[in-house]
Amino acid sequence: MGSPFSGKAGSPALVRSDDLRRANMVRILRAVRHAQRISRTELAQATALSPATISTITAALIGERALREQDAAGPAPRRGRPQVALGLDPRGGLVATVALSLNTARFALYDFAGAEIHVTDARIETLKANPGEITRAIAYALSGMMAELPGTLPPVRQVSLGVQGVTDTAGRTMLWSPITKGEVRFADDLERLVGIPVTVANDSDATAIALRHTEPERYGGDFVSIAMTDGIGMSMFVGGQLFSGVRSSAAEFGHMVHHYDGALCRCGRRGCIEAYAGDYAIHRAAHGIDPHATPRNDIDRDEFSALSQAAMAADGPERRAFLQAARALGVGLRNVFALIDPAPVALVGFGGAGEALLEPELRSILKDAFAVSGRDDIQISWHPHSAPLINRGAAERGLELLEQRIGAASASHFDEGMAAAE
Repeated sequence: MGSPFSGKAGSPALVRSDDLRRANMVRILRAVRHAQRISRTELAQATALSPATISTITAALIGERALREQDAAGPAPRRGRPQVALGLDPRGGLVATVALSLNTARFALYDFAGAEIHVTDARIETLKANPGEITRAIAYALSGMMAELPGTLPPVRQVSLGVQGVTDTAGRTMLWSPITKGEVRFADDLERLVGIPVTVANDSDATAIALRHTEPERYGGDFVSIAMTDGIGMSMFVGGQLFSGVRSSAAEFGHMVHHYDGALCRCGRRGCIEAYAGDYAIHRAAHGIDPHATPRNDIDRDEFSALSQAAMAADGPERRAFLQAARALGVGLRNVFALIDPAPVALVGFGGAGEALLEPELRSILKDAFAVSGRDDIQISWHPHSAPLINRGAAERGLELLEQRIGAASASHFDEGMAAAE
């Protein structure tokens, strides 16, 4: 028996009109988000949809408070009515984001137009807490933040987490992380506690998404983003797509082998890149601590800043520790660039010491990687603060999901209106 949405037996399946309408609504929302301010004529050109379709769908999305009309777009025409610009309506709903790392969390709120409207930091003892306690602490902070929102703001309609650890491709679960023990079903548990849809992503992926959004001229093509904090993470855009595994966020660059049976990593294995380049590894090397000793957790930011300043001030154990980190990162990147063409690199974290001490060593190590690509240099950019990027990337992911729900709701309301009219 054929599909209920197919024509004659053996003919291609037909696309349901409501599915097509939903897809077109999301297409229009994303085009407006990309342009920020666009006329209906320009929108038709950008989406290849007919003016009639644009008019019908934008009217529905304005009714859903997803779009709004703004001032006239561009110069006034010689004849006819002036063009009216469309933009995203901030009242479409809020997205709450959480950047969760070792013993700390940064909460931020974004409106539907993508503007950050609130930020707060909290201490969550992830190492001491079990998964349930971590989830409840996040839920408590989110509930408190939402309770304090002015009545003039729209409701929070999506929660989006960027977490330090391996996440599943469905965006539901943190499968493993050095910041706590055991699997954490963030989406299922938080949805039950706060009653709002939740998605979760690896923090490095969120950072890469943020870079692509905020600096498309630099990160619009293929690039590699490496997070350098207490752990070492990596994400890649390859062929215009964020690289991920079949089941997990993948790209565990920090746990690639640098020295077989070498220094002890927080993951419990030996010789990982992170065991030479993470902040605890730099701290361990700078203080002459046995590399096989149990890694210290939660290096104080002021303490690490003092290490950075000492490394930049003079040659000594601190500088040698940073150069060791550079060599581990450089060798790892050489291996990555043996698989893909050398691409721009964004290094996130470590502040001034990273740029001053790591970059020259990195460039020296990477020089050989350019031979087969015909290039003699690579673009390396530094971003010293990771948490704001994680929140921004989590927001972009959450807004995309909210767009899909708004498109589905608007398409459903349109179909109900058509049925009532008949």
